[in-house]
Amino acid sequence: KQWYQRRVAITAGIEVQNQAKYHDILFLAKLDKTETAQDEGKTSKDCDIYEFYLTHVEVQDIIDDINDIVRKEIAEAKFRTAISDINKCLANESASELIVALQVPASRLKHVNDKNSEIYLEFLVAAQNSREGNLNVEEIQEVLELAKKKKVPTATLR
Repeated sequence: KQWYQRRVAITAGIEVQNQAKYHDILFLAKLDKTETAQDEGKTSKDCDIYEFYLTHVEVQDIIDDINDIVRKEIAEAKFRTAISDINKCLANESASELIVALQVPASRLKHVNDKNSEIYLEFLVAAQNSREGNLNVEEIQEVLELAKKKKVPTATLR
């Protein structure tokens, strides 16, 4: 048996699709740490190895940060797609497609009632026409709240 035991740094949360980002950020972090040590006049011969290299905790923190950033980017992309899909449904003037799009969790819309699909369509199309462009999430939510307050029987909307 050897006089020492080799410790293996086990990292958690590695996501294959983020490998290039891990590599780039870890490289920059190590470079920054090395430059800082050299700027302070330190050499690898007279210092602790971790003055020049990343610790396990630093590596794990970088991995976790990258994973969080990527998750947020994915959620934001889904959000933009959901809002875009709602605006496309308005162009198609399809109440059944619209209610499905409004209920997509990524849209972040609240208090969507599938029984109000026709009035939502009516109010949202009017809002979109008055704006002459796509509606954003705040405008959509505002119209949904307005439609809920001013709910009228569908027959009177025609």
